[in-house]
Amino acid sequence: MKFVLKKFVSLLCIYVSIFLLLLVPFYFSGFKGIPPLNLTNLLHPFSINYVDFNTKRKIFVLPLLLDKYSYSMTLLFVSFIIAIICATFLNYLFEISSSRIRKFIRSLLDVFESVPEVMLVMLLQIGIASIFMATGYLVADIVVFGEERTYLLPIICLSIVPTIYLFRMMVLETENQRIQPYVEFAISKGFSKTYILFRHMFPNIIINLLNYSRSIFLFMLSNLIIIEILFNIQGYMNAIRNYYFFTFDICLIWFFLLVTPFYIINTVFLFIASKWSGGEVID
Repeated sequence: MKFVLKKFVSLLCIYVSIFLLLLVPFYFSGFKGIPPLNLTNLLHPFSINYVDFNTKRKIFVLPLLLDKYSYSMTLLFVSFIIAIICATFLNYLFEISSSRIRKFIRSLLDVFESVPEVMLVMLLQIGIASIFMATGYLVADIVVFGEERTYLLPIICLSIVPTIYLFRMMVLETENQRIQPYVEFAISKGFSKTYILFRHMFPNIIINLLNYSRSIFLFMLSNLIIIEILFNIQGYMNAIRNYYFFTFDICLIWFFLLVTPFYIINTVFLFIASKWSGGEVID
């Protein structure tokens, strides 16, 4: 109960910090046309609306944001799950490989880490465009227009860098676990590498990785912004480029929706890690 209360107070402090930070540009900005501060709208968030300049229709903002939110979070969490699965599989292959193959994988990993994600995405887009020009078959949409949605290529692109990052972390954690006494004891009992890795080492590796969940999520959010821009996706992160976003109440709701689930997930991960390891939660 004490832990929950502490985290709840911490979340409230985050809300207050966001509120105060958003006040700065809205009170000191010299831009014209920014709507006045209206906190009463926060009591009825579903009634917040704007008038589309083209159609002259009244559009309610929160349902629109929630629709974009569900799409962007689907891309994010599916790519995160894929990254975990791929990193785990690559770590397994790395552990059962010879020293020469391990050295080659490390060199290949260094090459991929040195390539900017924007270049990786553009290379994939160019590759799919080349396949389409040669065969007439479009493997996946390389760009969308308006409210169209694509899943395959954005998820693949969004999972590449996290996979490399998680794989690197898993390799380091596996090396740290390999020198532990329980691993030496398991080897002396004649257990196979696969059994030792998944039965004894993998749970401890996951526990240590959970402590990095915050940085992983922040890293993936920054990648999501790049993906939405490169694919012209009208997603949640891309909503900040729309003119109707520049009101205090909408900005506040946007940040609250973004922060709250990630804070809760990160708290749950840290709590699980602390319980499994028998220690205290690492903030």
